[in-house]
Amino acid sequence: MMNRAYNDFYPPRTETAEPIKQLIEQGAVIVGKTKMISFAASETSKEWLDYQYPYSARADGYQISSGSSTGAGAALTGYSWLDCSLGTDFAGSTRNPASRCGLYGLRPTSGVGDISGIVGGSESFDTIGILARDIDISCNMAISIMKLKEKKIQLPRRIILPLDFFPLADSVHQKMVDEFITILEQYLGITKIELKLADVWAEDPPGEAKGMNLAEYLDCVCT
Repeated sequence: MMNRAYNDFYPPRTETAEPIKQLIEQGAVIVGKTKMISFAASETSKEWLDYQYPYSARADGYQISSGSSTGAGAALTGYSWLDCSLGTDFAGSTRNPASRCGLYGLRPTSGVGDISGIVGGSESFDTIGILARDIDISCNMAISIMKLKEKKIQLPRRIILPLDFFPLADSVHQKMVDEFITILEQYLGITKIELKLADVWAEDPPGEAKGMNLAEYLDCVCT
């Protein structure tokens, strides 16, 4: 968990996590372990106290790799002979490093695969995160780890677009998102639902928010 106190209180693991077992059984060569943000929390590069931050090798070699699977992103930008790297993702921990490091970041649906042996952050959202420079490698990795071919996957019945985050400032990026949503709608045969999370919150805020709007309350939680 990239935390010295955690290492002091918890003994070394005696078994390999299930997703890694799956890869090893299929012939994967595990090169090593990568660094992550302490407890998968919201540390920035300047806040890494127990261990040194793994900067991305892009540009001047001191680019931020985001997190929480920080080292998983930095490793692929620094070593071209690596095919892929793994992290976990329950709130963007793999997708964020992917966006910062110029990689594909794939988050398989929570609950699809066996992730026993992995220290979790949220039972409802925990899943493996896959990083790669090639989208086909990402997909093949997901199939290999999660045994997707053996499962009957129920396709999503809703596409919810949170307008709190759109439109994007970059028009080119926004166009890509729009095209993807259109393709997804056609594939699933459903129409996206647009809503504002802030409005949903305002309609029925929890008592502990004490009148704060969603942004104010989440800022309180994060800090």
